[in-house]
Amino acid sequence: MSRLGQLLYTIIDEAGLNQLKVNNRPPLKTQLEKFRDGFINKRITSEIPLYDYYHFSWSDTSINFARQKLQNPFKTLKHRWPKTLKPFIIFSSITPTIQSNGFFNQFGNFIDVKRDISLPSSWISREKSGPYLILVSAVIGKEDSLEFRDAFAMPILSTQELIPLESGYERSVLKTTIGSLKSTGRSNLTIKKPLFCLHNEQKERYRPDFIISDDKGHSIFVEVLGSRNEDYLDQKWKISKIAKENCNFYLSVRGYELHKEHPHFIKVLTQAISQFPK
Repeated sequence: MSRLGQLLYTIIDEAGLNQLKVNNRPPLKTQLEKFRDGFINKRITSEIPLYDYYHFSWSDTSINFARQKLQNPFKTLKHRWPKTLKPFIIFSSITPTIQSNGFFNQFGNFIDVKRDISLPSSWISREKSGPYLILVSAVIGKEDSLEFRDAFAMPILSTQELIPLESGYERSVLKTTIGSLKSTGRSNLTIKKPLFCLHNEQKERYRPDFIISDDKGHSIFVEVLGSRNEDYLDQKWKISKIAKENCNFYLSVRGYELHKEHPHFIKVLTQAISQFPK
């Protein structure tokens, strides 16, 4: 995964944006504030705070200020960048869709990116997996212009909820799951999308697509199958053997056939929740 991807994963995870309370979902403004605050304690070097080089606004004023910082970091912010590191700015945006080398920011302006936009997985369909939360790095290019060089895009639930996903299939399953959990009337249920591997006592790694839990420590792991590919399914099967030992219930659903599996998935999910003590 690219450095931008690692940064995005870390900030989302540390800010708790990869989980939601089924009956208490915060507004987008609150989520964005948590996301921006995630940059505060990050550093480029011991002397250079990352937050000083992070911009969430795409206004002309913001872009011009970013250019000034990069043209002369010492004059603008009293920072001396190492000679081995080219000064950069990081921008973020929510975008409905992406292309290989560009996207539309929140002002509707198309942003050209020099290199192909990276994604969490090669299995993700660019066209079908939007909307995205995207990080873009910018440097000074030719004739002192701002050049957007690299970008990492992560699918999110919607333009109003930043919970990360790794496919359009996961989005469909998550929406179904939220609806089902609401119907149970339970107010203590949380859904989490793990972004980093978990480990059992034997140090074996596993990472379910979603973890549904209550406030008493009970959990349901949900695995969303996104392909019929034999190598993919074999890897999922190996990991599932470890994961099943670390939850109360383990559910697997074929995301590519959710229209067929929908009734059964809702039934077994509701049954599993009903066995959680109230």
